[in-house]
Amino acid sequence: MNLKRDNGPGGLRDEILQQLNGSPMPSEEKLAALRQCVAQIQNIEIIEQTAARCGLELSRFKSNHALELYYDLKRGPLDAGFISK
Repeated sequence: MNLKRDNGPGGLRDEILQQLNGSPMPSEEKLAALRQCVAQIQNIEIIEQTAARCGLELSRFKSNHALELYYDLKRGPLDAGFISK
């Protein structure tokens, strides 16, 4: 999988394509990784919007091999729980 860069200014897209083009991974693995990234960005956006509507603050974001995402939830000075996936 060798994706062409556009002629516009650099930026994140070009950085991502450079990493993908330099990787020996098969195309399907590259696409799977990109789908996981897209899903995480979408999930974070949903959580941020929902927390704002509920008057909750998010803190201590984590993401690793075991957790797709994790946030502590606060309402004012009180710990209200956490959300993880």
